[in-house]
Amino acid sequence: MSSHRRTETSRVYWLDALRGLAIIAVVMGHINIGLMQAGLTNKDPEFFRALHTLLYLVHMPLFAFLFGLNIPSAWEKRQSWAYAGLRIWLFLYLYLVWTLIQGSFEVFGARFSNGETSWFDVLNIVYPLAHLWYLPWMIVIYTTLILLKPWRSVARAMSSICLFSIISWISWGVDYPEFYRRGIAIAIFAVIGALIGTERVKNLDSVKSALLLPLALTVSIIFVVLISVANHLTIPTLLDAEITLESKILGMLVSCLGIVSLLLWGNLLSRSVRMSFLEVIGTYSLQIYLMHLLFTPTLRILLMKVGVQDPWIIGAVSLIGGVGLPFICATVFYRQTSWIFDLPRGKSYRAKHSTKYNIHQF
Repeated sequence: MSSHRRTETSRVYWLDALRGLAIIAVVMGHINIGLMQAGLTNKDPEFFRALHTLLYLVHMPLFAFLFGLNIPSAWEKRQSWAYAGLRIWLFLYLYLVWTLIQGSFEVFGARFSNGETSWFDVLNIVYPLAHLWYLPWMIVIYTTLILLKPWRSVARAMSSICLFSIISWISWGVDYPEFYRRGIAIAIFAVIGALIGTERVKNLDSVKSALLLPLALTVSIIFVVLISVANHLTIPTLLDAEITLESKILGMLVSCLGIVSLLLWGNLLSRSVRMSFLEVIGTYSLQIYLMHLLFTPTLRILLMKVGVQDPWIIGAVSLIGGVGLPFICATVFYRQTSWIFDLPRGKSYRAKHSTKYNIHQF
């Protein structure tokens, strides 16, 4: 176990905590969809629909932002296409391995969940299964940002913002099936993250709490008000059959406000408390993301089989299992599972903002 651990002095702990919060929200989002599809939320459907909207407006845009945040400093430190190629190969390798794992799980579990996944669907890697679209998304966005290097000049920054704003606007609320277009709506957040960079985020530490706290409160209040009063908000990565100009504008605005709010509160809280649990979860966000859908639907089905129908009990157990079991696999059983989370005998990279463990993250 100790072979994959290294201490880092430049780690930005609260960014790991935000990543941990984001991955918990992702697991909750998938659990919530499963509960709704199983008809377990009929007693309070409005709450669960609102929770669905809230989670999907923030969690993947936040992941995209954090992904872009690390790219400039990591590239400028190395300026090596060998390093970039290693990251791209890692994401491709994980995509192929987990397409086989997730696909097999869906094919063999179809009779228990009324699924329709076939072996043809598994082999047709142009169309990602379930949540695995984020792996080729990272390849496309990472390669594009390395080529454009928008952080190097104002002209590059402005042209990148304009280009990806248009792409995200067109794609917001559309669920493209192909891997090179799936989730492209959140690309703008990765671009913004790359323009800001980890070093600028660190500058928040120098801003006085007396200035940061009112700003965080203001942004959060606007966020809550928009969530509360809007009739409909379009989320970025799923098809919205009721999309309107207003719902799209408000959806994009709420996503931006959510990320800003979490960044501000994350920095403020880090000054008075160490969010160790979220930091550790964030360190293993990639493993949890890849593996959680093997456990959450299984736990829901098993609980329903034994007569449990309460969505809160099922949701709580599924959340604990969906986060905890992948974490155990990636830590306690690291030697046995390393090949499904990392390149076999591969050379590892470390994100610029650093983590305690030398593993691969979003």
